[in-house]
Amino acid sequence: MKRELNRLLEEGMKRRAEDREKRLARREERHEAEQQQHEQAMVFALEEVEKEKASKQEKIAYKKGERERQKAVEEMKKRKEAERKKLEEEKERKKKEQEEHLKYMENLRIQNERKMAEERMKEETEEEMKRLIDEGKKKAHFMRQQAEYDANAARRKAEKDCRKRRGDTENEMQKRIAEAQEEKKKQVTLVGTWEQQQEMQLEQNLSREKMQLAQLPEVARRQREYSLDLEHKQNIQKLRFEANRKKTQLEVEYRKQESLLRNEMKKKQDDAVKEEHKALTNADLGLKAKMDSSLREEHLAHEEAEKVERRMINAAVIKVSEVGKEEDPKQKYLTVKLKKREVE
Repeated sequence: MKRELNRLLEEGMKRRAEDREKRLARREERHEAEQQQHEQAMVFALEEVEKEKASKQEKIAYKKGERERQKAVEEMKKRKEAERKKLEEEKERKKKEQEEHLKYMENLRIQNERKMAEERMKEETEEEMKRLIDEGKKKAHFMRQQAEYDANAARRKAEKDCRKRRGDTENEMQKRIAEAQEEKKKQVTLVGTWEQQQEMQLEQNLSREKMQLAQLPEVARRQREYSLDLEHKQNIQKLRFEANRKKTQLEVEYRKQESLLRNEMKKKQDDAVKEEHKALTNADLGLKAKMDSSLREEHLAHEEAEKVERRMINAAVIKVSEVGKEEDPKQKYLTVKLKKREVE
C-alpha cells in the first residue's frame, strides 16, 4: 500500500511538473510574439516620424531615429535576455527541486525497503534459531527419556536376574542339603541295620556257646556262662560304640557337607549381588553418560543456532545493502528469504 502511494505521488508530481513546463513554454512564446509586435509598431512609428520631418533635418533625424531605434532594440534585447535568463533560471530551479524531490522519494523508498528487509531478516533469523534450539531440546529430551528408560530397564533386569540367581541358588542349596540329609538318614539306617544284625549274631553266638556248656559241671558251667555274659556285654558295648561312632561320623560329614554347601551357595548369592551392584552401577554410569550427551546435544544446538544467526546476519547485511541497486524492475523490491541452506 505504501509503495503504491509513493508511486502515485511520483506520477502526480511528474505530471504537474510537465504541465508547469508547458505553461511556461506557452507564456514565453506569447511574450516573444508580443515583443515582436511591439518592436514592429515602434519601427513603424519611427518611420512615420521621420517622414514628417523636414528634408533639411532628414539626415539628422534619421541618424537620431536610427540611434534611438537601435537603443530601443538593444534595450528590448536586454529585457528579453533578462527575462529569458530569469525563465531559464526558474526552469532550472524547478527542475532541480523536482530532481531533489524524486531523489528524496527514491531514498525514502530504499530506506523503507531496507527497513522491511531488516525486519524480515530478523524474524527469519529468530525463527531459524528457535527451530534449531527447539530441535536440540526435543532431541536432548528424547535422549534423556531414552536414557532413563534404558537405565530403569537395566536396573529391573539386574534386580530380576539377581533375584532369580539367588532364588535358584537357594533352591539348589535346599535340594542338595535335602539330598545330603536323605543320604545321611539312609547311611544311619544302614548302620542301625548293621548294628541289629551284629547284635543278633552276638546273641546267637552266645546262645550256641551256652548250649555247648551243658555237659560241664554246674560250677564250671556258671563260671563259663558268667565269662560269656561278660564278654557278650563287652561285645555289645563295643558294637554300640562302633555304631554310635559311625553315626557320629555320618553326622559330622553331613554337617561338614551342609556347611560347604551353604558356603558355596552364599558365595554364589554374594556373586549375584555383586553382579547386580555392578549392573546397577553400569546403568547409573550409562545414564549419566547419556544425560551428559543430551546436555552436549542441547549446547551444540545453541552453538549451531548462534553460528546460523551470524551467517544469516552477514548474508542479510549484504542483501539489504543491495536494495535499490537492482536494474531489473522485477527485482525492484528485495525479498529477504534466508534459510539455513542459503547461508551455509
